Amino acid sequence: MTNVYGYNRKTREEDEAILTAVKQHHDFVISQNIPVIMTVLIGSQNYGLDDEKSDIDTMSFAFPTFEMLAKNHEPYRRCYIVDNGHCEVKDIREALNLLKKTSPNSVEYFTSKYKIYNPIYEELLKEYLEDEGLLWYMIHCNYSHMMDAMAGMAHQLTKRNMPAGKQLSHAIRLEDMFFNFFNGTDPKEILSLQSDKQYVLAIKRDKAIENTEKFRAETEQIANKLRGYKDTFVATEGTKQVEKFGMKLIETFQQKLFTKYLMELCKE
Repeated sequence: MTNVYGYNRKTREEDEAILTAVKQHHDFVISQNIPVIMTVLIGSQNYGLDDEKSDIDTMSFAFPTFEMLAKNHEPYRRCYIVDNGHCEVKDIREALNLLKKTSPNSVEYFTSKYKIYNPIYEELLKEYLEDEGLLWYMIHCNYSHMMDAMAGMAHQLTKRNMPAGKQLSHAIRLEDMFFNFFNGTDPKEILSLQSDKQYVLAIKRDKAIENTEKFRAETEQIANKLRGYKDTFVATEGTKQVEKFGMKLIETFQQKLFTKYLMELCKE
């Protein structure tokens, strides 16, 4: 198992339990004869907003098979229900394209501290995903799109049919991630909650009718705030240089991954 960071204020035993569950998902996908590169945790545990009822949900990244490439098949679109949650499978090409756009989901995929690597690609994955300097550039390769995506996600929250408390907790988590991202926070900290965890958890669990209007108004305020940041953002020469270097790193990473994969295929 890969090493984990300590920023989420979990005990070593809690971290190991989550990693064990992620590995179970990883092994299950491998058992389906899918060429898995790595499996990562997605969801509340990454933000420290999990509780005893939280499932373990994961994303496994996989190479397209030779047949998929030869016949130009659609990328993987699979989701398995396992005992402790859900495991989705995503084509690595789609995952890297999302990273090139710098979407919030892709940032979560590649900065989650809960990852299980395929040993064949472990050295290469660690070179790019556990070097905080390289990873920082990779997740900052498209500032403008990240701002658009975060503002859009916050706005969509205001329209989703979910309990108002859960809606607001998502908005707070998104706002914290926004400031982590644009304040140059280390990748290992970018998903960490800056707001009071117990307060946000209390909001998330709150189903009181009398709080609905208040919570929805606060969600709208956060959405408007993020939209305002997006509308006033101006790229600088510095951000352009970061984007250029980050994009180059992703493309090199992608090339090395597929070269390694093709070499493994040739051995078969």
